[in-house]
Amino acid sequence: MPAPRTSFQRWLNGFVFRSFLRLWQRSLNLSSDLLWTYNPLIGQLLPLLPSGFRQTVYHCVDDLVAQPCMPSALIAREEERLCRACDQIFVTSPALLESRGRLNPHTRFDPNVADVEHFAQARDNALPVAPDLQALPPGPRLGFIGAVSGYKLDIALLVRLARHRSDCQLVLIGRIGEGDPDTDLTELMGLTNVHLFGPRPYGELPNYLCGFDLALLPCPMNAYTRSMFPMKFFEYLAAGVPVVSSNLPALAEYGSLAQLCPDYSSFLAAVDASLQLSESVVAARSVSLEALPDWCSYDARTKSMMEHLSHTLVAAKKD
Repeated sequence: MPAPRTSFQRWLNGFVFRSFLRLWQRSLNLSSDLLWTYNPLIGQLLPLLPSGFRQTVYHCVDDLVAQPCMPSALIAREEERLCRACDQIFVTSPALLESRGRLNPHTRFDPNVADVEHFAQARDNALPVAPDLQALPPGPRLGFIGAVSGYKLDIALLVRLARHRSDCQLVLIGRIGEGDPDTDLTELMGLTNVHLFGPRPYGELPNYLCGFDLALLPCPMNAYTRSMFPMKFFEYLAAGVPVVSSNLPALAEYGSLAQLCPDYSSFLAAVDASLQLSESVVAARSVSLEALPDWCSYDARTKSMMEHLSHTLVAAKKD
């Protein structure tokens, strides 16, 4: 039951959650060793859940309080309670580390990572370009993959880019208005070189990335994005596509891997500069898989997190 306000509603949610949790524990033969949640509202249910968890982990991947259409006051209150109660917090950006770390000293920064093996398929010259991408008019393809939503995507910058580079095809792949139903794409949709493809299956994304000349991360600067580490960053790099991005705080230390742009003018200039290079130079500038951080795969990050939790358990026993 979303946003429960009464004690009965919270009890009902706890009963349902507890029942299904026990069902899946039995059917999958899981122990109750670790409770790992991404939901800041789970703190309401902690007193109602089965006992026996040795550790409670909150994995904070976004500042949901700053997201549109969210019950901000409720989330802020419950997230603070969860942060203070859990044994470990993992966060995905320096801004989240600072804010959540004030609530719990056991807070660690682990950036978002990528399915490197999956997206590296785009580096294979034999991989076919997606037919609908191949069918676009001639010209360099500038691509974005992700939620086409106003709070995450700088629509005004995309309009300027499409007009500035009318010789290019601007391709947006993702669900429109996700999390922000007020997203207005009227001006963008009126441009003939802008193509809204909508969502595409995850398994086909390498077929699109291999057809991009540039991958874009044009993000507005707001309370949400200042705490955001875009998942597409390492996915783009794993695919071997040059990246032009807004200068998000979480990406500041990765300037050697992509072009990070503080304003509209520098973003347009970075696109121009990249497209003026020959194909051989662009290929040479593509980030090699070896140049990616060794922790930026899901396997490596999960291993690091689990080792950290094991160490904290050992330390707690010694204390």
